[in-house]
Amino acid sequence: MKYRPDIDGLRSIAVLSIFLFHIDPSWVPGGYVGVDIFFVISGFLIGGIVHGQLSSGNFSIAHFYERRFQRIIPALFAMLLVIAGVGYLYLFPQIYADFAKSSISAALSVSNIYFWQTTKYFGLDGHSKPLLHTWSLGVEEQFYIVFPLMLWALFKLCPKRIPLIVAIVALLSFLLSVFGAYSSPNGTFYLLPTRAWELLLGYLLVLMPKDVLRDGPARMALALLGALGILFAFIFYDSETPFPGLAAVPPCLGAALIIATGGWGPTPVSRLLALKPFVWVGLISYSLYLWHWPLIVLLREAVPIDYFTPWQGVGVLVAGLVLGYLSWRFVEQPFRTGGFGRRKIFVGTAAGAALISALCLVVIAGNGLPNRFDPKVARMAGTISYTGHTAYPYGTCFVEEFDLAKATRDPCLEPDANRPNIVIVGDSHAEHLWYGLDARMGDIHFIPATISGCPPRLHPLPRDLDRCRAPLDFVFRQYLPSRAGDIVLLAGNWKAEDLPRVGQMIDWLKQHRLRVVLVGPVVRYKAQTAKLIALSYLQNDPLLPDRFISLREGPIDKDFAALARAKGISYFSAYRALCPDKCMRIAANGMPLQFDMTHLTDEGSLFMADRLAPVIRAELDRAAAKK
Repeated sequence: MKYRPDIDGLRSIAVLSIFLFHIDPSWVPGGYVGVDIFFVISGFLIGGIVHGQLSSGNFSIAHFYERRFQRIIPALFAMLLVIAGVGYLYLFPQIYADFAKSSISAALSVSNIYFWQTTKYFGLDGHSKPLLHTWSLGVEEQFYIVFPLMLWALFKLCPKRIPLIVAIVALLSFLLSVFGAYSSPNGTFYLLPTRAWELLLGYLLVLMPKDVLRDGPARMALALLGALGILFAFIFYDSETPFPGLAAVPPCLGAALIIATGGWGPTPVSRLLALKPFVWVGLISYSLYLWHWPLIVLLREAVPIDYFTPWQGVGVLVAGLVLGYLSWRFVEQPFRTGGFGRRKIFVGTAAGAALISALCLVVIAGNGLPNRFDPKVARMAGTISYTGHTAYPYGTCFVEEFDLAKATRDPCLEPDANRPNIVIVGDSHAEHLWYGLDARMGDIHFIPATISGCPPRLHPLPRDLDRCRAPLDFVFRQYLPSRAGDIVLLAGNWKAEDLPRVGQMIDWLKQHRLRVVLVGPVVRYKAQTAKLIALSYLQNDPLLPDRFISLREGPIDKDFAALARAKGISYFSAYRALCPDKCMRIAANGMPLQFDMTHLTDEGSLFMADRLAPVIRAELDRAAAKK
């Protein structure tokens, strides 16, 4: 197949969009579609090579895998071994053990299956997984186990029907992807059956009749349309976009149009992509892709932060380009041009996979080798994976998922005739209060009418998730007007712009003769609380976590306190409860009070309940006095 610099340029757009998205999603909100562009390119190039060899009768499956291993394995294995060494020095035990598991899966080309079972790609838990990006390599390698054999069989059995059969398989994969984007989003994102159509789309370009794009003006218009499709996805998609499914069509079709039109001759798009800076990044794109995410994760673990400042982000981009070039120049190129025999390549691949697996099994068996750290550090680091399932009544009321039919008959929403009833209304920042209040104040029935990820408001905003609208409507239009509780405890992940809407909510609740206790925002950290505490122990720097406290919650707390005074309702400052003078982060048993950047642990919920209880009891006394 003739070399095309514009395809290397398209590779550069794909890898840079992914890199920028991972540095800061606000830079290129839909940058993750770069992976889909890579799939289309791969289907076109590798599919074209296999098709050409089968057409000429010189296809060899052994030679095909020899070339794949020579292209993919050296840089991948080098990255895995380097990160294993660096991780030994810096990664906390649970993160290191998880890295070891994902490293084995990456070496065996099944990391997409591993992450399907363990990690949401857009979730915060992925921020500490250095090999999360290798899921796409798993998809590709699984595809190239099946695809050459399928194509070989089609050439033998029905060569004239190849376009039709491939198109049907691609269509079935696409329909599965469309359905799965909503019914099973995690599996649809990670697994081959719902991604195969993207690679097959690239191969279908090889089968396209050669005279379709002969007309110059039409070809240029289609190339521009393809570029606009990719740009549309970059700008208007984000982590909430159901993906892949229908949303994958603009970037995939856009990449296909650019490849197809550029093959007939220059277009404005192909000329732009063929510029030397784009071609250079395209040439190192594989190594750059391999290194960009581990670099980001390791820096976040060491600094620690969840998102970089703009200048830090630029520095990470430059560092990634340097690492990508070094890997391309000193690992990729020597192995691709070194003239290694087939036996050495296969044996070397097997030996490398065995070595990596053996090293990682030692790490896994040793639970991440906690003896690398002081016991105090290791114990605190052991709480990093805390998820709060004890503090949250998962699967009941409105936490995480909402089922209206279930909610209307859920016993946890039923008032108790023998105890005062207090309805907790809000999102997960209201929900994390439930455990402590229920445990500390057994004479009161706390009803968690809460919806995770859905800030409470009377009138949903356009940006609110669809899944929030029905439960919010149920809480405010049906449940609360029924006077199910004596008091409403209103809490949420408040932002400054919420103030007017919270005021309207308070007025509405008072109009319905409901007493209100407003709970302000908790202290927010810029990184995971347990990780900050562990690092403060490791570096013997007790003030380290204080430097990572967000500055926005303090002013919000004061504004909400002023609002409560103006509305004549009780207010509880969760912020001041945690930071009365010096911020408190650790419970008496050594557990952190907060587990991610904001949410309370079990101990934190109990801590908060002890301080919130007098406010609630005073409000109940006032309510009783008015009866």
